[in-house]
Amino acid sequence: MNQAHFWAICCISFFTLSINAEELDLEAIEITASAENNASNEDYIEESGLSVNIIDTSEYLNSAKDINQILNSTAGIIIRNSGGLGSQFKLALNGLSDKQIRYFMDGVPMENFGTALTLDNYLVNLIESVEVYKGVVPTYLSADALGGAINIVTPAYDKDFADISYTYGSFNTQRFAFNGQLSDSEKYYARVSTFFNHSDNDYEMKDAQKVTDEVGNINGTTSAKRFHDDYSSRMVSLQGGIINQPWAEELSVKVTKADNKNNHQHPFNSIDAVLGKFHTRNDTRLASINYRVKIDRFKISTYLLNGEITELFNDTASRNYNWDGSYDAIDSNLGELGEKSKLELIDKISRANIRTEYQVSKNHALALSYSHNTIRRQGDDEIDNSDNLYFKAKKLEKSVSAINYDHRPDSGFINTGLFYKHYSLTANAESELPITAERFEAEIDESDIGYGFTSKIKASDSTNIKISYERAYRLPEADEIIGFGRYVRPNPNLKPETSNNINLGIDYNYLTDNINVVAEVNTFYRNAENFTRYKADQGTSGIYQNIVDVSIKGIELSGSAIFDNHYTLQANATYQDMINKSDYDQNGQKDLNKGSRIPNEPYLFANLKAGLNFHTKNQNEISAFWTANYVYEYYLHWENLGNKSDKASIDTQLTHDLEFRYSMSYGTYNVSLSANNIFDQTVYDNYRIQKPGRSYYLKFRYSY
Repeated sequence: MNQAHFWAICCISFFTLSINAEELDLEAIEITASAENNASNEDYIEESGLSVNIIDTSEYLNSAKDINQILNSTAGIIIRNSGGLGSQFKLALNGLSDKQIRYFMDGVPMENFGTALTLDNYLVNLIESVEVYKGVVPTYLSADALGGAINIVTPAYDKDFADISYTYGSFNTQRFAFNGQLSDSEKYYARVSTFFNHSDNDYEMKDAQKVTDEVGNINGTTSAKRFHDDYSSRMVSLQGGIINQPWAEELSVKVTKADNKNNHQHPFNSIDAVLGKFHTRNDTRLASINYRVKIDRFKISTYLLNGEITELFNDTASRNYNWDGSYDAIDSNLGELGEKSKLELIDKISRANIRTEYQVSKNHALALSYSHNTIRRQGDDEIDNSDNLYFKAKKLEKSVSAINYDHRPDSGFINTGLFYKHYSLTANAESELPITAERFEAEIDESDIGYGFTSKIKASDSTNIKISYERAYRLPEADEIIGFGRYVRPNPNLKPETSNNINLGIDYNYLTDNINVVAEVNTFYRNAENFTRYKADQGTSGIYQNIVDVSIKGIELSGSAIFDNHYTLQANATYQDMINKSDYDQNGQKDLNKGSRIPNEPYLFANLKAGLNFHTKNQNEISAFWTANYVYEYYLHWENLGNKSDKASIDTQLTHDLEFRYSMSYGTYNVSLSANNIFDQTVYDNYRIQKPGRSYYLKFRYSY
């Protein structure tokens, strides 16, 4: 690909990024970099005892799906949203969810990157694969995850490519992505990556509006369209550097700027409070540098990152809205969610990581790593000049040190890994008592250790057994301790989580000239202490709290088959039992919910996908796919409280999707048409918020 061709596409990309985004401010670009981006870990992963799925995104490049939608069809994972594009989502993996799961981009932790840089903003065309770790999280990620991690891997640096895509669909949804690179594999590389997302999210909410008579008696409900739920986000990333030199495998920097605007139709945990003006904005700027080198038996990798993330919460309309768009004026000192406010939270983050690997001998390897994360949060409000909890600067620091030993004998019969981790957290935060509102200052200083092992046993040429154990430890995040906007209140008393995680899995592969069958069974057990859960206890706001003792056990089954290179069948199912085992709650009172399932958490779900593809004489490709998603009903609140016959629950749901793809000129030009929820089922998700009904999407993609 010549440079004129490359930069022409870049210009088109930046022009497209500005369409329909007048309300977003994209003023500045700063520097960031990825860690160990193309130091492939796939060989290490495949031969280790880690419980991990590696999702190759090549089969999804012509699909309109984002990363979240792909992950949602993976065994052991379920993702729930509180609305359409841009709404808050919750990813659960083997019974753990929310902040208990850590997210990475090329090994760099994505926590506190802001609402514009989340998984549902990234289109699949920007990435090469996704690593899903269940249970043990490898030490090279240097994470304090309680029992799982997701690492997004971008394309390699040693090749030229250009990939541009545009999707248009229901609810005025528009999604654009461009990823392009020029590379001299022995000298340098330069990459441009961008995305733009927008949706009006104006789908119909069935039975949302209450119908009342002249004296206020409720006489039923009626449907209404969402009228204040549009979402837009953008990102521009420039990166480049020197590669494959004797003194550096990689020395690079990366340029990233992201922002979004999100109109909220209602709080993420309820549709009873209808909003017509409340909105949030995000502006994220990051700066970092990455370096890797190999000297004989030594490998050294390091990155430094700094950034500033601004979140604005605008609640300035003194109105009380109804689902039909009408409203009543209220006290001029009030907004839609409380005291009138224009709150701005500014996070300044810094991160450092260094890892050293030493190949002691052919069969023995040793690795050391250290990471340190700091976040400083300051708040300001143009309207509310009272003594707001967010106005005082707060700081949180955490570090993770790790040592890892691997033994891989020539026979390959049993590969073993041992590891040890040390965690440390310091923070200062201010909070208030729930009844008296009395303020108090909290200084937090926590530390602990973790350890474990992984083992892979090659039972036969086609069968492997994987066993792993970790004593895991998760440090609270800034949002949990010092709060976040109108929805999350501070809780400086929140304790770190610990868990004993065990995974036992068996995988089987059968291959002939006409068929390839892969099957896997994975069982898991988690014994979590101080299990952290968000509790919506004050209308539209809530707080993160600890449950003293939670037991999680489950099994996941998955399998796939390819027949004659034309027909594919994939299926998976997960069952997870999450039980409160606490005798006493965090306040020392008898826990009345002992023996009950953790509420608002699915425990039985499955996916099924069937497809076919054929090549024409000129090597064009035609593909069609049918997908089904099933979630069994579960309770919204504790199952032991109240009468089960009239308890709020999320009903069993089964949805079906169809997708057709056509690829021309060996994959250079591509078009796809997808239909989601084709039978227009009424489906609900996190906190029983209704999801969009039937929708259609048309995607165009050019790849070179």
